[in-house]
Formats: sequence, structure tokens, C-alpha cells
Amino acid sequence: MTLHNVTELVENAPLRDELDAECAKWKGSQRPPMSWPSVVVQNCNSVDGAKQFIRSKKDIEELRKGMGI
Repeated sequence: MTLHNVTELVENAPLRDELDAECAKWKGSQRPPMSWPSVVVQNCNSVDGAKQFIRSKKDIEELRKGMGI
């Protein structure tokens, strides 16, 4: 598994979905997060950050549309 950043994942939906599925497997495991490999932790954090960025951008666009901007 290679390390990915938020910017890369915002622009690449298939990769984001693939890593999100991988993170779901790790989150569903019985292993405590402190025992996860650092690349998994960073990628999962990047996926969460990318999803939050996309949600925020969509919310801002809806707000602007509602305000007529």
C-alpha cells in the first residue's frame, strides 16, 4: 500500500473509494488502531479528510446557489 494525500484523493474518486473500503476493513478488525501500520493510518485520515473537503465544498456551493451568488 502506498501513501496518498488528501489532494490526490479529492481528484481521484476510484482510488478514494478503494482506500475507503480498505479502511473499513481495518476499522472492522479487532486490532487496536495504535497497532495499525502508519501508512494505513495516514491513508485512512487522508480519505476522511478528502470526504470532508468534498462535503464542505458541496455545502458551500449549495449555500451560494441559495443566496443567488
